[in-house]
Amino acid sequence: MIDPLQALTVILILVVTILLGWRLAPYLTKVFSRAPSRIDRILNPVENWIYKICGVDPNGGMGWKQYFLAGLLLNIVMMVIGFFMLILQGNLPLNPMGFAGVKPDLAFNTVASFVTNTNLQHYNGEITLSYLSQISVIQWLQFTSAMTGLCMGIAFIRGLVVGSKDMGNFYVDFTRALTRIFLPLCIIASIIFLALGVPQTLNGYTTIKTIEGATQTILVGPVASLDAIMQIGTNGGGYYGANAAYPFMNPSPISNILMISLMLLLPTALIFVFGQMIGKKREYRPLLWRAYILF
Repeated sequence: MIDPLQALTVILILVVTILLGWRLAPYLTKVFSRAPSRIDRILNPVENWIYKICGVDPNGGMGWKQYFLAGLLLNIVMMVIGFFMLILQGNLPLNPMGFAGVKPDLAFNTVASFVTNTNLQHYNGEITLSYLSQISVIQWLQFTSAMTGLCMGIAFIRGLVVGSKDMGNFYVDFTRALTRIFLPLCIIASIIFLALGVPQTLNGYTTIKTIEGATQTILVGPVASLDAIMQIGTNGGGYYGANAAYPFMNPSPISNILMISLMLLLPTALIFVFGQMIGKKREYRPLLWRAYILF
């Protein structure tokens, strides 16, 4: 039999997530339509600096081929950088446990998987990857793959607008997705995970003696930040080999509920964004109902 309390919990999670997605959608629409915002005076200088050093014209539009190739090439560059960081991690900083470099075949499989948001994990992160690899490869590729997916979704919606051949500018969309969406959401989520008991530290592992006299190694690291982007970016691949089944990564029912909600948040919001961007807000309804019925 179905436990009524469990069924009610599932319903509440889905309802709250849909409401949060509905509230977040107008903000996402403003971000990608580049509508004026109160935070422009803070973020515009940062974004303009990024465009300048990358040689990007923020006012230049792209057709679908340019947009697609820009996203593809940027992610190939990220993949190459991540590959070399993994195989050379033994000679790089933030490696207090002294882990050796990752074997080339495993490194290639890992970066190819994470850059495509597939997140296939053929390693135990807690005994394989340095803190630098966890942050600058795994977590960063979880950011970039999710941001790329979101940007491509936005470009697809723009393409549905009658007469529109301008998909926008991938580099601008990508930058604004980072500065205005993913970083703020992940910072908030990381702080909440910290408050719930998820570790976030660059100190090395600690070996202790248990009350039975045995030794145990406390495996910590930058876990809360990975929890945040893993779920907000709808990624897989946990800090630990056991992923969110490991108690440090998911210490309570509350953290588990938060993970589920964060995983659904942006995909749900994007459905509302679809209706807003094409100018027919009610068009989101069949998509929303069918998506959640399938779910």
